[in-house]
Amino acid sequence: GAAPASRKAAGPAGAGAALPAEKKGELFALVTSRTVLSRPGHDFSIALEVMQAQKKKDEEASAKAKEARGGSGADKRARAEDKASADSAKRARAAAPGGRRTPIIMAPVSRSAMVQVMNASSLLEHGEYKTCRELEAAGERRPPETVIVRNIDGHDIKFLLLDAPHRVRSHQWRDVVGVIVDGPAWQFKQYPWKNPVDIFETAAGIHFRFKDEQEPATVKGWKVHRLALERGQRHGDRVGGGGVWGPLGANW
Repeated sequence: GAAPASRKAAGPAGAGAALPAEKKGELFALVTSRTVLSRPGHDFSIALEVMQAQKKKDEEASAKAKEARGGSGADKRARAEDKASADSAKRARAAAPGGRRTPIIMAPVSRSAMVQVMNASSLLEHGEYKTCRELEAAGERRPPETVIVRNIDGHDIKFLLLDAPHRVRSHQWRDVVGVIVDGPAWQFKQYPWKNPVDIFETAAGIHFRFKDEQEPATVKGWKVHRLALERGQRHGDRVGGGGVWGPLGANW
């Protein structure tokens, strides 16, 4: 029979012939990550910025998730230590000779503070707010301390109000159950605690203001109980002033 037709070459003439290695190197460029990055005209800075931005978002999301779970281990230990310190102070007061010690409320020493040692009794004990100027006009003098009696669980408890830290003996600081907060942090300069945050983990912070006043920026970051009174109306003072006894009673 007839001889089979010869097959056409699959490529150009001579393409199937073996080439020396050096010739192959001339025909085909080796493509690697190094050669791509080093090619002229290739700018990968935008890709790097995108990666860095995504990494930052991931880190922020991780931090928020950790905070939602209760913070880091160090934060949890710090809170546990603060609670243990407060509980220890309560046990010390309860185990004191003769029963509980006299609970102490620290007031601002500033004469411009809304609630001070001089007028605290009229609000907290008698349910009516009076300014220090009104009391002075009525002939009252500014006392170094005052005592407020409050019935708690059927018992009359005497609370000692002080404003000068240097008048508080070292062993009395554990009896401090509340602090009336004015606003400026220098109020706590001579307190034995390191900062206001530590104070309000041990004692109840109470901040009074008039309803038409803005809350001080410093107070916004503190763990305090906020009580607002009407400037020109006294009928709500008993309820407003009485708001201190829940937090104080919990600490006592």
